[in-house]
Amino acid sequence: MEHFWIDSSSKTKRVALSKEGFYLSAKTVCDYFQVSRTDTWGVCIPKTHVGGLSIYARSEVSGCKTKELEQKWEASAAHDFLSCVSIVSLVPTQVFDLVKLEKYAPSSLRLVIVGGGILHNKNEAENLGYPIVETYGMTELSSMAGVKEGENYQILPHLKVKEVDGVLFFKGESVAKIIERNGERKVISEWYESDDLGEVLSDGVFTIKGRRGREVKVLGELVNLEEVEAKISEFLKERFVVVSRSDERKENNLCLVSEKRVDIEYVNSNLEGLYRLSENIVMERLPLTESGKVDLEKVK
Repeated sequence: MEHFWIDSSSKTKRVALSKEGFYLSAKTVCDYFQVSRTDTWGVCIPKTHVGGLSIYARSEVSGCKTKELEQKWEASAAHDFLSCVSIVSLVPTQVFDLVKLEKYAPSSLRLVIVGGGILHNKNEAENLGYPIVETYGMTELSSMAGVKEGENYQILPHLKVKEVDGVLFFKGESVAKIIERNGERKVISEWYESDDLGEVLSDGVFTIKGRRGREVKVLGELVNLEEVEAKISEFLKERFVVVSRSDERKENNLCLVSEKRVDIEYVNSNLEGLYRLSENIVMERLPLTESGKVDLEKVK
């Protein structure tokens, strides 16, 4: 079976995907969203990222047109660009930037597909007319794997999901065949063990609780930083991330890193015990990866 290599978000990892599985994923996504020749899919994510590359495969299987944002991401120019497309794939940071413009979404848009992280301002985006659909996916699954329905995700029909000890596993033709990390290769024979923590609630319905790599110990208890971010996003509408810093007594302190000064006392008044923050660190602009996600390594 023919396969190709693509880098993941981590610069130390790349994966081998089968072309057959990649196009199966593309067709499943197009069938789910009823993509047709009348659609134009906007490309705001680099082709070197699976989220960008997959758009071209979807175009091939559906006949829809593609249109690239030709300049570096900037919210005002991107808003103008969206008037030329009916579907666009974005990461949460890009949605945040568009909402800050306080401009209504172009009427041409019928789908804004958001993946790659937690969307903190969905309500604000929808109030501006953006037809948001939250999705779940990763490079190792050939991009999109599930669509959020209510509070949970529904796995797409080309994949299967199961949970083992709180960790999500995936199976299907679009799952990576080989994963190379720091020069060491691992062949995926059947089920792929992801780094995502979650729960399978019923057949094909699952929830995400964070990532194994973002758990830290506070006073001897495990705290998932993504869970803390999700809680804070309920009442704080700024761009931010939560990071940890070593502490002799507590093992780790939690710090809020943002682009504007935040009232930590107010934030902590809405958080329980171990979730409470020790400080607010302000950066002029949070660093982003090529795909538009907050670059946690650079933040740290």
